[in-house]
Formats: sequence, C-alpha cells, structure tokens
Amino acid sequence: MDEQNMDILRALFHKVARGEQLDAGEQRLLDKLSVRTEWREVRDNLSNGEYLNKRLEDMKRYPKKEAFAKFSKRVYSPVRKRFILRISVAAASIMFILGWVLFGLMKQDERSVEPIASNIIPAGTFKASLVLATGEVIGISSEMQNIKIGESSQLENRDGELVYKEIGEADVKQYNELIVPRGGEYAIVLSDGTKVKLNADSRLRYPVKFSSKERCVEVLGEAFFEVAKNGKKPFIVKCGEVRMKVLGTSFNVNGYERENAIVTTLVEGKLEVSTGRQRVVLRPGLQSHVDNYSGNIDTLSVDVNNYIAWLNNKFTFKDESLVSIMKALSRWYDVTFVFDGINPEDYRLTGKIPRHGTLQEVTMLLEQISDVSFDIEGRKVFVRKNK
Repeated sequence: MDEQNMDILRALFHKVARGEQLDAGEQRLLDKLSVRTEWREVRDNLSNGEYLNKRLEDMKRYPKKEAFAKFSKRVYSPVRKRFILRISVAAASIMFILGWVLFGLMKQDERSVEPIASNIIPAGTFKASLVLATGEVIGISSEMQNIKIGESSQLENRDGELVYKEIGEADVKQYNELIVPRGGEYAIVLSDGTKVKLNADSRLRYPVKFSSKERCVEVLGEAFFEVAKNGKKPFIVKCGEVRMKVLGTSFNVNGYERENAIVTTLVEGKLEVSTGRQRVVLRPGLQSHVDNYSGNIDTLSVDVNNYIAWLNNKFTFKDESLVSIMKALSRWYDVTFVFDGINPEDYRLTGKIPRHGTLQEVTMLLEQISDVSFDIEGRKVFVRKNK
C-alpha cells in the first residue's frame, strides 16, 4: 500500500476510534482500502479472539529494549539511515493503525464507543491569548480573521500565525503580550518582519512598534526566532537574567520557569549571550547553557536539528532523561505525569516521535523503547516500571 493510502487509512481508523461517525464516502473508502490483500489477513486475525490473546502474550514476552538497541545501531548507520528511517515511519504508521483497530474491536464487545472517545487526548493545536497594552485580553484561534489593535495596528491571522500591519502612527511605549497555553502553539510576525514561533506554555512581550535605537522583546518558555536583518537596530531578547543580542539570525531559546538553565541554540548567524557576570558569542551549531542560580555560561557543540525538531512536528531526544521527555509531553498534551515507584532519572531514551499523534499513540511508542508503562486516567498519566 502506498504512503498516501496508508495516511488515509490511518486517519479513518483514528476517526472511528474517537467515536466520530464516518460519512458515506469515507465509509466506502475505508471498506475499499481495508479489503486490499495486504489488510485482509490483518482484519481476519483481529476478529479472532484466540489469535489476539496469543499475540498479546507474545508482546509481553518480547525483549523490546534489546531489539530497539539493535535497531538503533542500524538507524544511525550513515549508509542505511535513509532506508531504515523510511521503514521506521511505515512501521510506526502500521503500529498506530493496528493499535486503534485492536482497541476498537475490544470496545465493540462492550457495545459502547463513549469510553474510547472520552479517553483520547489529542495533540496540541493553534491557540493563544493576546494581552493588549490596555489590559484587554483577546482569545486567538486559527479560525479567527483580522484583528484591529486600536487605531494604529492590525493583525492578520493566517494559519496559526499573526502578522502585524501598521495602519497609523503607533506608540513605541505600547507593549502587547502573546501567551500560548499548555497544549498550544502559535507564531507571530512583528512589525519589523521578525518571526517568532512560540511552543506550548510560553509567552512573548513585545512593543507594537520598535524604537529608533533597538528592537527589544522578552520571552519566557520556548521560542524560535528568525530575526529580520537591520544593522542599525540590534535585536535584543531577554529571558530571565539572560540577554541575547543579534543583528540577523535564527536561534532557539528554551527558558521555562522552574528549570535549572536557559538553553539557547544557534542555527545561523551570530549571537551574543550575556549575564551580569559573563558573555559568550555563539556561532552556528553552538549552544549555551546559562545556570539560573550561578549565572555561569557553558557552551557546547550540538546537532541543532534535535533542538528545533518541534518546528517540524517532532519530539526528538538523544540520551535524554525520562523527566525531561515527560515535561515536554506534559506541556504539549496538557497533562500531568506521575512517576509511580520509579526514579525517572534512571531512564534515558533516544528516539523520534511525531508530535501530531494522540497521547495514546505517543506513549505506546515510548513503551516499545523503554521498560516503563503508561496508564492514562483523565488528565493524569501514571508512569510505572514494566512488569
């Protein structure tokens, strides 16, 4: 089955699993695709209770961690990397579909789809709030059209991105704030053409119009900046006690509250990172870690793609602690993870997971590469050692 049909089939299975009604055309398409030769055996097997019980027992005994370690060596082989990744994407798609089909079949015996629909936790969406200089709060969603800000500015809202347009003389002392909640993301193009994309649980404070000397904004959380070049007006980003100065560049800032460090990753250009006691200049491929307690700055070389993967709807982690991974998931899915009987710092994982899947899909993939299991109860997710 080609990739396009695989995507269509997966989307239809997801819709059924969420308890949504298929229209006549979708039902015909599902029937047509699911009776293809390559799916006929799968469908028949998933209707066989004895077969399902046997496969579930086999899954419990399968040495997932050892198998994934062998798989990882092949994935990171330069010669086979592209080929293996294609296989892994297809395998992940199949696993998603089979998981939903199996879940749906088991629930059919209970003659109710409500528990399925109510327990599905979807990925984050485009949503934010805009706080004006007057204190007025405007809820933002991708469905909204243009938004007029006083007599001087107008915001064009297009596909998860706000774009400032001046329609009069703006006051440089007027500051607005874009707030993205947990389970959301949004982008904004400022009056100078600089684009900022905010990840979940983040905020950006900025002037409606920049002054004649510099362009200064404040960020809390995670944001990716594509700064418009202007040699006469340096662009300043403040995050806590950290100050970043650029002329024209692309970089990622991760500075959430209650974290030990503010992490800045430079993609292109040149970036000066400073605190009250230290200053460093980053080149592309370098990353700075500013300790929130001492103010010390450490730098290291990194693969920048791992730190901007969220821009391409992916979670990417390499030898990362379970705590760090769960923090990212909790912000994106707006849930709370509870570690039950395990020390999450003892678990370090490497992998790539799509951000657009449901929480159930993501945790299912994580179970395949770790020794933990996930039990979702409402907005709480219990993480336990696999038995």
